[in-house]
This record gives sequence, structure tokens and C-alpha cells, in this order.
Amino acid sequence: MCTNRRSWSVNARVLSWCLIGALVATLYAADAQLTRDDLVAIAQANAEAITAVEMQFDVKQAYLEPPKHPVPLCSDLHCRFLFDMQKGRFLYRSVVKAPAYPKPDVIVTAYDGADRSEYIASTKSGTILANPPPDSVPTSDKTTVLAAAMVMPPKPGGFGLNDGSMVSLLKHQASEVQAAPERVEGQKVYVCTSGTPQRRLPVAWVSPDWGALPVKLLTYAQVSSGEFRVMSELRVLEARRFDDHKGRHVWLPIRFETVDRPRDGSVVKIQVTVEPESIRINPELTDTDFRVPFPVGTVVKDVASNAEFKQTDVLPASRAAWTAEAPE
Repeated sequence: MCTNRRSWSVNARVLSWCLIGALVATLYAADAQLTRDDLVAIAQANAEAITAVEMQFDVKQAYLEPPKHPVPLCSDLHCRFLFDMQKGRFLYRSVVKAPAYPKPDVIVTAYDGADRSEYIASTKSGTILANPPPDSVPTSDKTTVLAAAMVMPPKPGGFGLNDGSMVSLLKHQASEVQAAPERVEGQKVYVCTSGTPQRRLPVAWVSPDWGALPVKLLTYAQVSSGEFRVMSELRVLEARRFDDHKGRHVWLPIRFETVDRPRDGSVVKIQVTVEPESIRINPELTDTDFRVPFPVGTVVKDVASNAEFKQTDVLPASRAAWTAEAPE
């Protein structure tokens, strides 16, 4: 009986996604305008279709305009991450190439819901921090692609940017939603405007055909003169639909760029390219998946117990790959 209920729940969700797809197709065929509620339904279906994801992506950063006192950027990153969106658990590997490094370094961090762990290949050292405070478990930079897609689970007090949710932005932030006269990146889009002249908030160009992804997103900040200026511009250049093993599908950006204008006067361009073949939607998860697989010989400091131990267990190849040294 329970199996039938679970099956009915899955089938009901799949049916809802099909109905939403049919709604979009019908309205487009009639050249009708989608409403805010229509876009919320599309965004919600896209977000609910994904509960966990694994992927690899490359990040390139460069100054378009350097600040007066430039800080060297990590010009190239190759990232791999596994993220449990329901519990906030993650395993994140980054291969860092920077002018200050004689060779690429590998940094692996993880959070299993209780402990945070870290491994740095250049020093062959590991750390475990038990019950870390919330601000020591930064997930925003670990979910770059998901943040750009705005498919994070909406929070009760969320308004879009703070919880990475398009559902929150459409429900709580956007003051006006209307079809744009022009296409953006070839997509028919809806402009979601928010804020007032006294308080400029994000403006998003949303594509219904891409699961309500933000094809373009502007965020503002007030400068010393009192004016509001664009501080960040996101543009999604390419997106694809990915399916899981149960037939659920989600749209994700696979190529996008951001131009940031920090308060130091610089302009930084960040380009992200996802490896589509690396994406796994809703993989089976275990608690072990979210602990750093320290290589044999690593000296690990357990901060909570103020003790150290040396890793002696040989890891399976699939786990060891997370902490393997980067090629020269």
C-alpha cells in the first residue's frame, strides 16, 4: 500500500510538470501573455525537480578594469561539487590556478550536516571542525551554477537573491512582470522589475522555455552620491534540460558570465562553463559522500577534540578522485 502511495506521489509530480509544459506551449501558440502566477508555477516545478546534483565546471576570472591596488585573482578554477539541496550538505573540490601558486593546488571542503572538513593538497593537511557556526559553512560559492539558475529551495523569508530562489523573487520581490519586446539570448523573456526609485532592487529577464531561469539579471547598489548603479550583471548564454532516473527534469545554465563592479572601482568578469556530461541529477546519497576522503598519509587535525590522526585507510578509486593531485 505504501509503495502505491509513493508511486502515486511521483506520478502526480511528473503529471504536474507535463501540464505546466502543456500550459506554456498552449499560451505561446496563442501568443498569449503569461501571468506572474504562471511563471511562479514554472519556476516552482523546475526547482522541485532537483533535490541533489553533482557536476563539474570551469571558472575564469579577469579584471576588465583593475582597482588602484589590484589583488591577484584566481584566474582559473576547475570545480567539482556534490550538493544535497534539502539538507545543505556538500562536497566541493576546486583546482586553483593563480599567479601566486607555483603549480595548481587542490582544495576540498565538505559539510555533512554536523562536521565541516577540509583538505589542502599542497600541504597534505586536513582539518575537521565539529558543529561549525552557520557563517563558517559558506555554500553560496559552492553552488555557483545553482545560484545562477535560482533553483534553490525558497525560504519563508526569502526574496530571491538571499535564498537563490526564482520562486521567492517572483512572489515577494517583483513588483511588475511583463513580456519583453525583445528577445534575450534568443529567448522570449518576461521582465520582472522590483523596487522603487528610492530603492532599486534586482531586475530579471526570465525565460519560460528554460524553466523560468533568469537569462539576464541586474543587481544594484547605492553609491556615495546617492545614485543606484548596476553592481552585477548576470547573462546566461546557454541552458539545457537534464533528466533524472525517475523522469523528472530540470533546466540548468551550462554557460554564463557575470560582470561585477565592487566598490573598489574595479570591474571583474567571471565566466562559468559547465561540463554537461558530468551532471547527475538526484543521485543516490549516503552520509559518507559528504566527508572529505583524506588520502593515505594525510595528517588530520580534529579541532573539536584537539587531537590529530594520520589517515591509513586506502580509499576506493571513486572516492580518491576527489582529493587526487591536479595535473601540471
